[in-house]
Parts: sequence; structure tokens; C-alpha cells
Amino acid sequence: MGQLYVFDGEDQFKKECEQKALIAKKPGACVEHLASDLSMDDLSLNLQSQGLFSTVSCYVIDEPKWIQSSWDERDQQKAEAMLAVLKESQADILIRLPKKMDTRKKAGKWFQKHAVYKNFQPFKEWEDDKTVKWLCDYANNNQIQIDLEACYALVDLLGSDLRNLATQLDALQVSVQTGETISKQHILAFIQSHHVSILDVSEALQSAKLKDVYAHCSQLMDQGEEPIRMMGFLAKQLCLYRLCLLEPKQSDEALAKAAGKHPFVIKKTRQQLRAYSGAAIIDSMIIQLAKADLSIKKGMMPPQDALKHSLLTWLSYS
Repeated sequence: MGQLYVFDGEDQFKKECEQKALIAKKPGACVEHLASDLSMDDLSLNLQSQGLFSTVSCYVIDEPKWIQSSWDERDQQKAEAMLAVLKESQADILIRLPKKMDTRKKAGKWFQKHAVYKNFQPFKEWEDDKTVKWLCDYANNNQIQIDLEACYALVDLLGSDLRNLATQLDALQVSVQTGETISKQHILAFIQSHHVSILDVSEALQSAKLKDVYAHCSQLMDQGEEPIRMMGFLAKQLCLYRLCLLEPKQSDEALAKAAGKHPFVIKKTRQQLRAYSGAAIIDSMIIQLAKADLSIKKGMMPPQDALKHSLLTWLSYS
């Protein structure tokens, strides 16, 4: 029995991975791409004419015109007829849309009800845990052995671009010995090369090596890194440190739930925060970043100068 699928959203790579997994369920079969202007009637005929020994397991249609147009009663009847034929077919139908389907319209409501509907949106910069979970799932699905710390290091280093993460992970897999688990050390050796990365900033910040934080951030800006993005990263890390320092008696699990983080992240952060005497210095560092942000918004300083000024102020705390 065939199934109807609708994949939409702006993250193209997530859709590609989900399509790959869908097709992999029927080994030896193939995919046929159909024109977007193919009518529902023609699609039904295509399914009906599929032979018993056909190797087509999935028909893929990008942005069919009839899913975007206004529907009347006849359009719904055509869709119901197509679905009935599909249920007797051996092939699936996958409809791919570049943006979220409008489920307020008749067509959107119908497909949301009768299809396996999945929406794929890019992860936000601050959704590290979601990105790490996706990376772990990608590694498992592709038989790549990588530990959790390495996944976090890779996300810290490369951000939330899933295609880039997958490409680098595939390259890492080739560089390690068969059966060896990819570790944080593999990532540092393979990817960083002679360039400073955001991971260097993170490690210096955790160890309260504020001179190194200043040096690494300056070099990153010279390499073209956006100062606004770096300020956001520093603020996010400092807020996590502050939470860990203010709640020493809370369990890793309870604190992780409050922070929206994995318990592993809380455990590692607590272990590496011994260089800080308390939360007061963290508060001062956060205030300096807030002042820099205000200076940028008021047009008093360019972002690069505002960040450097904050980092120089931090040096007086060490």
C-alpha cells in the first residue's frame, strides 16, 4: 500500500536526509521525479499504469501547482480519487515544498490530514542541544562512531549548518582508523589546523584565561568572524556558567532541565568552572557585554570596537 508524504520547510538538508531514509526502507527500488505541472488526474493515471514488476518505490514532486492553488469541491474529489489509487499502489508519493505549507487553506488542511506531514526548519544559533541531537542521530544512521563531547565540540566549532556538520563528520570518519570512536581530540587535530576557532574561545573562557579570550576573539575577527555572533556566544556561555555557580547543590539533571541543556553539558561545565571564585565576576562580564550591545544599537561604536572594549575591561577582573 502506497503512502502520501509532504515534506516542507526551509532546511533543505533535513529534507534530503529524511527522503534518503524514506527511500532506504525499500532496498533495490528507485525514485522517479515528476513535473510540478502534472495534474492530480494524470498522477492517478501514472499510479494505475504502474506494472507489477515496477522498480519505482517513490514518485517525487516539487511544488505541484495544485497544492498551492485555491481548492473547490472538484479539487478535493480529485485528491480523494488519487489517494484511493495510491492505497492500491506499491509506490509512495513525496511532495516537497520550499516553505511551510499553509494549513489554513483547504489544500493544506487536506494534506495535513491525509499525508505524513513533516516540517523542517533550521535550528537557531542558540539551539545547540537540538543540533547536537541531530548530529548524534546522523552519526548513528550512517554507522559513524562519535562520542557526545566530540559532537558538542563540532557544533561549537561549526555552528548549526547541518550540511557543513555532516560533511565534516563524513570527512572525519575517513581520517580515523576503522572501528575507532571520533573524539574531541580528533576534531581539534583535523579541523582546526592553524586557525583559531570559537572552540578555543570557549575553552579559554571556561578556564578564566581572559587574556587568551581577548587574543582568540581578536584573531577570529581578523579571520572574518562576525563580532555580534561572538558576543551572543559569549553571553550564552556566561549565563550558563552563572547558573552553575549559583546553584551548586542542584543535581546535573535538575539544572539541565532548568537550562534546557543536556546533563552532560552541565556536568562538564561544572568541572571546568573551578577557575572562577564565584558568580560576581560572571555578572560583571555579562554587564560589560550588555553595555557593548547598547553602544552598538545606539551607533556609538562599531561592533568590533565594542566587543574589544568589553574584552579589555574583562582583563581587569583576572
